[in-house]
Amino acid sequence: MTNLKRMIALLLVLAMVAVLAAGCGSDKQAQKKFDFPKKPINLIIPWAPGGATDTVGRAVADAAGKHLGQSMVAINKAGGSGSLAMEETLKAGADGYTVCLTSATVLTVQPKLKSTKYTAADFRIIANIVQNPLFLFVKGDSPWNSVKDLIEDAKKNNKIIKVGHPGVGSANDMGSTAFFQAAQLKTTEVPFKSNGETIAAIIGGHVDCGAFHPMEAKEFVSAGKLKILGVFKPERVDFYPNVPTIAEGFKEAGIDFKYKNTDFSAWYYLAVPKDTPDDVYKFLAEKIKAAVNDQAFRDKAKAMNMVIKLLEPDQIAAAVKDIDTAYGQIIAETGKKGN
Repeated sequence: MTNLKRMIALLLVLAMVAVLAAGCGSDKQAQKKFDFPKKPINLIIPWAPGGATDTVGRAVADAAGKHLGQSMVAINKAGGSGSLAMEETLKAGADGYTVCLTSATVLTVQPKLKSTKYTAADFRIIANIVQNPLFLFVKGDSPWNSVKDLIEDAKKNNKIIKVGHPGVGSANDMGSTAFFQAAQLKTTEVPFKSNGETIAAIIGGHVDCGAFHPMEAKEFVSAGKLKILGVFKPERVDFYPNVPTIAEGFKEAGIDFKYKNTDFSAWYYLAVPKDTPDDVYKFLAEKIKAAVNDQAFRDKAKAMNMVIKLLEPDQIAAAVKDIDTAYGQIIAETGKKGN
């Protein structure tokens, strides 16, 4: 072999070595890029321990730990009707190690009611988790057995209805506000720290009614201490098939409910700051979806009378937009302000 041929052969070998080395380097970089998570992931829950939101958060954290390769740690950050948890999540940084359990009302309504350090645009929703339907409840021995009864009695006797809710701008507050606005009844709002306090106040006769979720109320319904007048959804729910929708109740009373196509359920989402890297975001979205499909989580959701209905990203965006529009209209028409 001539010197020239030896040199060409050597150059070819060196070139191949360089290509292989570059390929290995790229693989290492790719592996390094997706080396997540290296430590437990915090899940910020925007309300106090013991309620429906806290129960959902802890259930999904338990299920997620099986799929993430690291545990998910539930941390309660109550206050500001959920806004403090959102601000805490932003403050923690966009590295994927802090995720927030949130709802459409916390994302879109609170910034309309008061000055917050965030807007919905500051977050990316990883996935929807469960839907918690909203019902209108009265005391078990109340003379009202329907929406029509409540409306007709209040108008006939010029009553001021005392309405309990767990905070201005919550789904509970938005639902009951829409109801009494449509019914054109006088009300006095009585805010509490939780749905549990609202339930106790209804049973004790301190307030007349309240809109909240079946998980907290089902044992009292079974015991006859609470009565359900309607569900704030466009359609009835499977687990209370004999309970009419609020729109059906209004129709019986001769009123067309303006928000008959609005679902006032509390939709729970997991969200991260908008600047979270795409690969981390996609990883979390995939693993959370697997967690929601976990049978143990589904069993817990069913036991709590919550609905699992996984949505695609465009469907989630549409659902949040619908709530934002409807609740924005309610706030504008009633002049509501945050507390």
